[in-house]
Amino acid sequence: IPANGSRCGSGSVTLSATPVNGNTINWYSAPTGRTSFLTTGLSYTTPSLTATTTYYITTLNSSTGAESSPRTAITATVNAVVGNPSSPVGASRCGSGAVTLSATVGSNGNTLRWYANSSGGSVLHTGTSYSPSVSATTTFHVSSFNSTTQCESGRIAVTATVNPLPTAPT
Repeated sequence: IPANGSRCGSGSVTLSATPVNGNTINWYSAPTGRTSFLTTGLSYTTPSLTATTTYYITTLNSSTGAESSPRTAITATVNAVVGNPSSPVGASRCGSGAVTLSATVGSNGNTLRWYANSSGGSVLHTGTSYSPSVSATTTFHVSSFNSTTQCESGRIAVTATVNPLPTAPT
């Protein structure tokens, strides 16, 4: 059973396959011909790729040396890199409450993801704007995301500023 692989931008892709009955897998760079043989094993890590590339596999019976035919295609997909969001718009308010932050989705993205941290952490919100409730000035971080390819850009900072309430007149 072949498992296609993918990545965001150029680089290596690890492909894998699960044979039946304790057999192993032969990996090839072409649908026919012995000169296209790459390796034997349950997985294959491609050289650095800049475009989607098709490889081929067969099941090899380790005891008899018999090989399945025809070869099965397995794809190493290179997805487009997602550009950072642009036009970040922070917001400010007097005292605690909600502010609306926004940005524009970067190239090859189709939505934005909002985070509390510049790296790691959980997604707080998905969408082109985010309206958190804040009680102190807080920096959030936003990335562009492609929900089809699961590729994500780097994160940029967007600040929600909380100004002190003016003193009441006496």
